[in-house]
Amino acid sequence: MPYSYGEFKQEVKNHISTNLHLSSKILDVGPGCGTYSHLLKEFGYVIDCVEVWEPYIHKFNLNEKYDNVYLSNVVDFDITPYDYIIMGDILEHLTSEDAIIFLEKIKNNNQKVLVAVPYEYEQGEHEGNIFETHLQPDLTPKIMKSRYPDLTLLYGDDKYGYYINYSLGGMKEILVKEYNNLIKTPTESLELKNKIYVNFINGAKVQINGKVDKKYKVDFIDQLSNKIVYETEITNNMWSKTNKTYFIDYLIKVTDLNTGEVTKHVFNAEDKRVYIHFSSKALGDTIAWIPYAEEFRKKHQCKTIVSTFHNEMFRENYPEIEFIEPGNNQTGLYAMYEVGWFYNEDGNVDHNRNPLDFRKIPLQGASYDILGLEPKEVKPKLTFKNTGATIEGNYVVIAPHGSAHAKYWNHPGGWQTVIDHLNSKGYRVVMITKEPLGNKWHDSKLGGTLTGVIDKTGDYPLSERVNDMMNAKAFIGIGSGLSWLAWASKTPVVMISGFSEAYSEFKDCERISTPKDKCSGCFNRSRLNAGDWEWCPDHKDTDRMFECTKSITPDIVINAIDRQLKKH
Repeated sequence: MPYSYGEFKQEVKNHISTNLHLSSKILDVGPGCGTYSHLLKEFGYVIDCVEVWEPYIHKFNLNEKYDNVYLSNVVDFDITPYDYIIMGDILEHLTSEDAIIFLEKIKNNNQKVLVAVPYEYEQGEHEGNIFETHLQPDLTPKIMKSRYPDLTLLYGDDKYGYYINYSLGGMKEILVKEYNNLIKTPTESLELKNKIYVNFINGAKVQINGKVDKKYKVDFIDQLSNKIVYETEITNNMWSKTNKTYFIDYLIKVTDLNTGEVTKHVFNAEDKRVYIHFSSKALGDTIAWIPYAEEFRKKHQCKTIVSTFHNEMFRENYPEIEFIEPGNNQTGLYAMYEVGWFYNEDGNVDHNRNPLDFRKIPLQGASYDILGLEPKEVKPKLTFKNTGATIEGNYVVIAPHGSAHAKYWNHPGGWQTVIDHLNSKGYRVVMITKEPLGNKWHDSKLGGTLTGVIDKTGDYPLSERVNDMMNAKAFIGIGSGLSWLAWASKTPVVMISGFSEAYSEFKDCERISTPKDKCSGCFNRSRLNAGDWEWCPDHKDTDRMFECTKSITPDIVINAIDRQLKKH
């Protein structure tokens, strides 16, 4: 994997910076995502890297992280110019014969090496990269000592070890090493022990493997409330998992019922891989939810992987997040969370996946609620650039179409009245929906073919849509993805919506809602039937159908537009 074990990284950073002169030239072998560049660059070291798998060079921007990047198998690479070699998660990828020869070459060159290896770790190729295969999956502290006698353990635990081929510089360093290994490396014993594995992938999971027949009590405790979320008893070679898949700040206690020994695991995602998947393809949902993936990353200091259906809108402005396409398999995860609106088969909210009723909180709330973050509005950072106005004069953008008839402003002649008003005040009106102007069926939803507009309807790239928004004096729309796009692009927004409650969307806009005496907010009470274009759960096929927006008169909308234009 291109990622490394999170433990002992600070100790390794301190060790190298204390013992290696700044004039030393470092070679990072198989840098993966650039972990050691991140650890050491701040000190001013010259660090080159050699990577055997070319896609990683581009995927992880290695040319920006290292002084020189070489594409080569390290077995064939000239290492003589270097003083210090870092082999982080490399030895296990070499045959034992190649590894012995390579380490002998380092010894003969009088070079120092840091070797970091996982213990007893089987791994095959990953995403077509055959070099990810572990050719020495049998490594243990005992095997390392016998197979590579010139290496000495620096730091380690029962899962991972850092080894060096040189003597430590001073008593302080020796004492630190001894202390860390005393605390974090279990003493070898002839007594067999079962192994406890924990992850938080779509729920908290405990798995106990081993040959010792034992019974365990497992408690999954919410540290915030100090309440037990789930408790059970299992034996060795069994696992247990919570039904709740959203973020909970867990303390997991595993009690050996034979001895009374308690093992604890506290959720800690620092430097670990966490995958966040957005279940919705909708533009508005994605724009609303993406800021909280970054908030989660910053809060937990984790290596965050995110999959959306609109990655290119965000990738450049969230460089610390790895964006992947939905459906790509991920390995080595510590946790995974899925953001969305989830229902049970009976049509009720699935509270194992959504802590709160998502219909009663803002759309952004689905993300911060599932990820356990502070409930605050955060505007996303889009990658689109303002390339300058392509329309002369002052203009306003409108987007009157939506994905359901209930979303429309259904007041007869409303849009045309607003367009005429804006034209009379000297504003040009640009219509930017995908639904084409002049199409009889689509125009019928707006009271006829709109006139007095610049027609930019149809298929345009989002970058062009955003550029038109950025240079407009205002955006006028309904509860749709384009309204969210305008808001995220920092364009003043006027939103007309009756089928949703005012809290559903963003606060930073002129929000026009239904008059108090009319039916409204069905979207926040009932599940939208996306297959029914005429969905109106309370008054379908009656004279009150769509009264939520039919009752919003043009003068109400015009007053809101004028207020927004005066602000800006």
